[in-house]
Amino acid sequence: MLNIRINALKTKLLPSEKDFIEKKLKSLEKYCSYFKRDLDLEVNIEKSLNSQSGDIYSAETRLFIPGNDIHCQVKASSIKEAANLLKDDLKRLIIEHRKTKESLFRRTARKLKEKLTWHRLKP
Repeated sequence: MLNIRINALKTKLLPSEKDFIEKKLKSLEKYCSYFKRDLDLEVNIEKSLNSQSGDIYSAETRLFIPGNDIHCQVKASSIKEAANLLKDDLKRLIIEHRKTKESLFRRTARKLKEKLTWHRLKP
């Protein structure tokens, strides 16, 4: 299960925008099932006030997982675009983290297997 906390800095989020962000990020639950525990996801959305080219939203997330936390930051022209970018980046980072952990396990298992085989071959 993914517990999502959304914080708005220097701006107010409408309930529809908050629901949209939660809906987008809830789709990441299937990728987080690998960790077999409840995870917390903290989302901070901030509106840039000194922008000459219009409104720019900066969104930052932090996924608290065992070991290293996954951190992601994007900038977009709208809140919906920022939510889509966050979802895509977090998905990529979660999959990379999972593959790294799996490959580490496989390498360790292979080294252990080689040691056991060599101990059996020695007289």
